[in-house]
Amino acid sequence: MSQEVGKLLLVPNATRWNSMYDAVVRLVDMFDNKKTGLQNICRKMEIRFFTTYDIAFLREYKDVMGPIAVGLNVLQGEEKAYMGRLLPMLASALNSLAAKGMDNYLEYCKPLVHSPIQGLKKRFGHLFHDMDCILASATDPNYKLSFWLDWFPDINAEGVRKKATNQLSRLVEKSVHEAESSSSSEGDNKDHDMEYELFQALYETPRRNENDSDLFKCFLGEKPSKKTFDKDTFPNKAMRELFIKYNTPIPSSAAVERMFSMGKDVLRPKRCRMSDKHFEMLVFLRGEQMNN
Repeated sequence: MSQEVGKLLLVPNATRWNSMYDAVVRLVDMFDNKKTGLQNICRKMEIRFFTTYDIAFLREYKDVMGPIAVGLNVLQGEEKAYMGRLLPMLASALNSLAAKGMDNYLEYCKPLVHSPIQGLKKRFGHLFHDMDCILASATDPNYKLSFWLDWFPDINAEGVRKKATNQLSRLVEKSVHEAESSSSSEGDNKDHDMEYELFQALYETPRRNENDSDLFKCFLGEKPSKKTFDKDTFPNKAMRELFIKYNTPIPSSAAVERMFSMGKDVLRPKRCRMSDKHFEMLVFLRGEQMNN
């Protein structure tokens, strides 16, 4: 088959979320670029080739399911696997599906547009009212409280932005106050000798010209950035700590499941008496080896 069309067909399976979509994409690509080769294969195997209606349906299926498939690939990835990606991805998928549902070009897959919309709202709609999930996205420089909130029709976007901004403001002020209290208590315990008094300016934490609350509001007011995170991504330590707090959970269990699947490659009959600690080390080393 690879001689005729240059690649093999993909076979869907129950354990890969996007396997059906990937198989359809591969087939549609062959219709567009290797149709003659595909017809030759069907002729040799003595099976009926796809009708015009079959091809039209598969093209619509690819177009409709694309936003969901892309969102799943992003959420189950191991790079930038932050909880803050969940709500923007869901909102983006809902917005794309709603736009496709209003288009008149769909002839076969219109019901396929409405079913995922209803399913996503039923399964994940409550998360758009969950402040922890909203704060996870708000502290992520790639998304913040940007226009993705407007894509979910069942919430008051401006109200959510205002509530999240006030909550973050209180958390930032609390974090800064605790840091200043800790710093002052450490300073009280120091010996006030002549050397310390001489170099006191070096030991004290310099004050910013701008208020930490203003820096935080400026951070939210800027447009989301797709740049790689570094030490200058967040305006202050408080925002960086809030990002870590709310984005430590991962949005999908796929990365963990991949790690668990490596267990059978490590725990073999001849290794059945290894300690838990040794087993854990080998699993992580195996995962690191596969990633590299």
